[in-house]
Amino acid sequence: MSNVDRARWRSCWGSCVVSVVLALGEPTSAQAPPRGEVQTEPPPPPARPYSVPLLLRPLPAVNVVRFDTAIAPHDAYGPTDSGLELDVVQLVTVGVRATDWLMVLARMGWDWTSRPSTAGMSNLVLGATLTTRIEEVFRLSGFVAVGLPLGTDGGGAPNHRGARLGRLAMDNALFLTDHVSGIGGLGFAWIDMGWTLQAEATLLVFGRAEGTGDEAVVNSTFGVHVGYFLVPEVSVAGELHHQHFVSDPGALRTDPYGAELRSQTSGTLGVRFHASIGSVWIRPALAWSIGLDPPLAGDAWQVLQLDVPVFF
Repeated sequence: MSNVDRARWRSCWGSCVVSVVLALGEPTSAQAPPRGEVQTEPPPPPARPYSVPLLLRPLPAVNVVRFDTAIAPHDAYGPTDSGLELDVVQLVTVGVRATDWLMVLARMGWDWTSRPSTAGMSNLVLGATLTTRIEEVFRLSGFVAVGLPLGTDGGGAPNHRGARLGRLAMDNALFLTDHVSGIGGLGFAWIDMGWTLQAEATLLVFGRAEGTGDEAVVNSTFGVHVGYFLVPEVSVAGELHHQHFVSDPGALRTDPYGAELRSQTSGTLGVRFHASIGSVWIRPALAWSIGLDPPLAGDAWQVLQLDVPVFF
């Protein structure tokens, strides 16, 4: 083969290699986007819905106005009492989202008892919730608050005793009206696949109240929430709660059932509905609670809860 033939052969071979490389680099008709269409990013994954607790603290920082009513019929309370009594407690909570991780809130309410027929106002609780996200499915939250002794009991200690038990003893800072309180708590939740598993623990320290003989009162509460979305518009939930007075407040020392009132355990089942009006979400819930130990179980306490939070 002459030198000229070798040069022609190398040139032809090089042209073939270049053509193959260019052909492989071009998009096929299946890969190329249709004319006139703009390629877009894939849609984000669906949001993980959060089951709002019934008596525990919500973890996310949100703007919310919440109306929470408990209606508690029960056997008359006391060793010599008989018949049926009724306690009604209504709480209003206002929360403001300051940042993605911080919500400040205020909570206050009123209560009424049937025997004797008296009504009173609760203390005012001012607090803040700080929440952080761990990866995508976990939430860790801290809570700090102060309870201001602005409440009136209207009919003496028995009135707020019924209100305290009507809230399953999970809101004691609202109903020990003679005490200022400092509150600290932690919450943790796993949120994924339509499920919410949440647990919390809270410590309450009540300052000395003049005339009660109490130096300080220490109280603790614990709770677990399990919620599941059946469909986007409906979720169901169950909760367990426990409260325990580490010290003995004067209100318990003078109560005929003071020993039983030191600790209470209760359970709650409920259903919550989810509907939006523009950017506003309304998530009403109906729940039923019972006591699992005395005096709530012994006096057949049944608590019907209507919870209407409005998020915006």
